[in-house]
Amino acid sequence: MQDQPRLRSDLAIRATGLGLAASGGLALAELCRLANQPPHHPASVLEFALACAAFLGLALGGALLTLGAGMFAQIEVSPRWRTNPAPRFVPNATRPPASPGPDIHAALFRHAA
Repeated sequence: MQDQPRLRSDLAIRATGLGLAASGGLALAELCRLANQPPHHPASVLEFALACAAFLGLALGGALLTLGAGMFAQIEVSPRWRTNPAPRFVPNATRPPASPGPDIHAALFRHAA
């Protein structure tokens, strides 16, 4: 009984994937119907939108349907691909004062004596 919430979430994710794949298939069928209507015509905005919807629906739906809840499984990342931890934020009040550096104004605007 402990796996029941996990099973429900897995089924919900896979059902969402099935719905996305079905909507992508319907968009593809409508795109084929519109593209094959005589006379030949340049592609319209609707046909581009249907192509985009078909691609996204089939790609995302297939991924959700195939992976299910396993998409959220934690994996071990190789040390080669790990990033260094982000530097710790230090507020301005606790930072040491910056060194004044060279006097640029005096170097640029020297007056001939």
